[in-house]
Amino acid sequence: MKVGETIILKQTVEIHASSSGYWQFRLPPVEGESVGTFLAGNSDFERAKKAARRQLRELKVPISVHFLTYNPNPQPNQRTTYPAIARGIHLRTQEVLVWIDDDHGGANTTYSRYGNRVLKPDTPKDQIEIYTKKLNQIAVATKKLREWWDQNTFDLNRAVADAIKQHVDTLDPTEIDED
Repeated sequence: MKVGETIILKQTVEIHASSSGYWQFRLPPVEGESVGTFLAGNSDFERAKKAARRQLRELKVPISVHFLTYNPNPQPNQRTTYPAIARGIHLRTQEVLVWIDDDHGGANTTYSRYGNRVLKPDTPKDQIEIYTKKLNQIAVATKKLREWWDQNTFDLNRAVADAIKQHVDTLDPTEIDED
C-alpha cells in the first residue's frame, strides 16, 4: 500500500509499506501501468531507502559498451552485422538502451536485459562469415523441415472430431438414443 512519496536523486519515488512491515520504494506508474517499477525493498526503512538510491544511481550511470549485432528481421542470405553501443538501462522498463549504426544513419532501440548474447566488437570478419553461413543453413533447414512437417502430419483433434461428425451424420435419426 502506498504510504507516501519522496525525492531521491531528483526523482520522485513512491514509498509502499505492507502490513508485515516491509518497505518498498517504487517509481511512480506511467500511463497504462497500475504499479510503478520496483527499485528496492527491505524490512528496515533506511536500508530500503539506501538501496533505492543505489539502484537509481546505477540506472543513471552513463556507459558505452561496444558490440556487433545483426540487422533485425533479415531475409536469408542478407544478414549483415552492424556496430552497436549499449548506453545504459531504461529507468522504467529496465531494458538495455542501444544505438545501432546501421545503413540508414543509426537507430535507437532496446534489448531485454536477460538472455541477450551479442558478438564481441573485435570478432574477426572470417568468423562472422562462418557464423552467418551457419545461420543461413539453419534457416534453410528449418524451412525444409517445416514444409516436410506440413506435408506429413495432420491435426489429430480435428480428424477425430470430423470422424465423429461423419459417423453421427450417417446414423438414422431414430437410432439416436434420446434421454
